[in-house]
Amino acid sequence: QRGLLSERAILPGQDSMCLSTDSHMSFVDAWDDLLIQDWTSTNNEFAVLTAYPLATSNANFAGTKAHINLCGYFLEGDLPRGVTGATLTNQGEQSKPTLTMNWAAGQSFSRCHAEKNVPVDKELRWIFTGEEVDRAVRLWTHGYDLYNPSINAVLHNYTKPNQHWDYYSDVRDAEEDLSG
Repeated sequence: QRGLLSERAILPGQDSMCLSTDSHMSFVDAWDDLLIQDWTSTNNEFAVLTAYPLATSNANFAGTKAHINLCGYFLEGDLPRGVTGATLTNQGEQSKPTLTMNWAAGQSFSRCHAEKNVPVDKELRWIFTGEEVDRAVRLWTHGYDLYNPSINAVLHNYTKPNQHWDYYSDVRDAEEDLSG
């Protein structure tokens, strides 16, 4: 959520859609049409479709074949963290997105006014665990409803990446010392 694109994003008009994802993502064919159809099926201008995307290794379940159920939190240390959801097979008629209490940084799709009205909190530097709870609460208290998408249009490569903060831990530590 932080970085070059979040700092430089020029968000278009009120009717435009915004997709926020992690890096190292893949997309199914016609992903944009699928997400817009899914979002439209909520019949809610303030809907935010959000989930931890399906792993690229499970691409055979992508598109309209399955969806992620993301609901609940667990404690990681003393901080709440979203529960990794189950992948559920869609059977028969296409289902609709379902309400959830979670917001997931892996995929968030909404009208761009959500990003304008509830921007990423730039004061939460070096945060990983806790960022998603903060965003869920802030979106909800600004009138947005969070939904599990009923499709998997975005895929994530969950193989072990090099984490940004591993490389910059000395910078993070120095900033924490100055602020503490």
